[in-house]
Amino acid sequence: MKRILALLTALTAAPLAAAEPAPMITPGPVTFAVIGAYLAFLVLMGLAFRRFNRNTGDYFRSGSQGSWWLCGASAYVSATSAYTFTVAAGIGYTVGWSILLIYALSPLQFVLLGIFYEPLCRQKRLTTEGEVLRVRFNPATQQVYTIIGLLTGYVGSGMGLYTLAIFVSAIFGFDLYGVIVILGAVVLFYSVAGGRWAVMGTDFLQCLVMIAVTVTVTILCLQELGGIGGIWQKIDELGLARDFQLFKPRAEFGDRFGGYYSWEWLVALQLTTWTSSLSVARTNYSVKDGRNARNALFLCAALQLVGCAFFFIPAFTARFLYQAQVEALPLAAPENASYAVVCLHLLPETMIGLVVVAMFAAAMSTMDTSLNGGASQFMLNVYPPLERLLRLRPRTEAEKLRLSKGYSVFAGLVAIGTAILYAYAGIGPLQLVLMIGAMLGLPRVVPLLWGLFLKRMPQWVPLGAMAAGFLMSLVIRLSTDLGKARWSYVEQVGWIFGVTSLAVFLLCILLRRTNTPEYDRRVDEFYRKMFTPVDFAREVGVSSDRVQLRIIGSFVLLGGIFVALLALPAHDLKGVLCPLGIGGTMMILGGAMLLIARRMPIPEETE
Repeated sequence: MKRILALLTALTAAPLAAAEPAPMITPGPVTFAVIGAYLAFLVLMGLAFRRFNRNTGDYFRSGSQGSWWLCGASAYVSATSAYTFTVAAGIGYTVGWSILLIYALSPLQFVLLGIFYEPLCRQKRLTTEGEVLRVRFNPATQQVYTIIGLLTGYVGSGMGLYTLAIFVSAIFGFDLYGVIVILGAVVLFYSVAGGRWAVMGTDFLQCLVMIAVTVTVTILCLQELGGIGGIWQKIDELGLARDFQLFKPRAEFGDRFGGYYSWEWLVALQLTTWTSSLSVARTNYSVKDGRNARNALFLCAALQLVGCAFFFIPAFTARFLYQAQVEALPLAAPENASYAVVCLHLLPETMIGLVVVAMFAAAMSTMDTSLNGGASQFMLNVYPPLERLLRLRPRTEAEKLRLSKGYSVFAGLVAIGTAILYAYAGIGPLQLVLMIGAMLGLPRVVPLLWGLFLKRMPQWVPLGAMAAGFLMSLVIRLSTDLGKARWSYVEQVGWIFGVTSLAVFLLCILLRRTNTPEYDRRVDEFYRKMFTPVDFAREVGVSSDRVQLRIIGSFVLLGGIFVALLALPAHDLKGVLCPLGIGGTMMILGGAMLLIARRMPIPEETE
């Protein structure tokens, strides 16, 4: 689940500034070697999965053969952007335990979605959400939702790339435009070459690196603080008990936190995130069947628990031990660099490259999913009506695959160009797209939530209700900009959700007689199929589990060996133990994956 509302609010309240000439640290040859090797690994993985793509079904949803562990890791890391290491860390630095209000209920959400909802998404037997909307409602709803998603998705990808680039350039002195172009080009290459298979494979490796680095950094922080108890001791010593209290009542803090981090805010946030989660399938229809979809979400829950336990202690440590260094940084929001400051103080020099890699992984995993998902949305939802409108000849499967790759290239270049435009001209030229996307966020998903429970919802209700919700968002926006009213986050969510939901029910009453027998039959068939378990052997065919384990296990093993070799240039015991711990863990996991693959039977069709 993406925490876009909370994190973008923090970002726009205190945006990152352009970097000053003097970086915090000048990277050495080891750092560049680590980054270069990591990017090379991603490119090689894209090439390794290239042969998996025989048609668009393979390219967009991995032929529905994804194993639970692969889809689950990909879903988790795709929802974890670079904001986790920058803006989210800055929030943790400022508000303490309140950061957990954004993340702590996510594991429960993943578990419940895994039990009750995600298997049903796989059983729809479709590839994109646009196709679901066409079957469930009508083509007009499909087109409107798809086009809005494409526009906001690529602009959002560009902004994420830009945010990471400007942060890294300020801390490490990397060239801003160079970071944008190199990272964008690498993501573009492996996403286009390997399709959904490469996206999930690289996501798995990036998830492993990200988790390993964050756990290592947190262990070093706890060692510096004197254990878990040292956190509470530092809170008392520095007089931070009020700042670190879990909930921030407005009566006590006034407007210091803008009404955030209260009980009411938590309810509004959870209403938003749960509604958004029920409108999409996290495994992107790539998973083998309903059981694997359920297990994939359970893995997301476990990884989110790890994240809650390890992601934010470094930000707390920066507040306790390095506050002066953080607040002296040449950034408009220096707290957003709290994670990097801790790493620079506690990690051995040879490990700094892995921190940069972990930040890259968070941003790139979001962008690669956006590119592949956007290409599938275009080719399966927008291109078919264009083909009919322009009277183009029907394309063969091979031609569709080439068109899909071509569109992915186009979309990647748009995202890179958007990031460069941000860097050159600021947010202004694209602010309108971002603003409209934010205003449509909740109005888009509320009708889909009610559509899960109102089987006979008339087909025009989602568009009508979305328009009503957008008008409410527009009223809030205009009244705020004109200074006529001041809306808290709780009030905004409450009014938008309430108005959109009211529109749903009113339109259901007004349009209840417009459903045709053909529409009712189509909806009945949609629900019948959704509640019918997938017979993998009959509907998909031979499993590729062995090949997945072998390829990804090989890259994990090689990656572990490379990380372990970083112990060679170390100058102290910590410099030896950190890379050996991370590298050894990766080697054990990679070796286990290869051993399991070796013991599995060899399907003739996939070998």
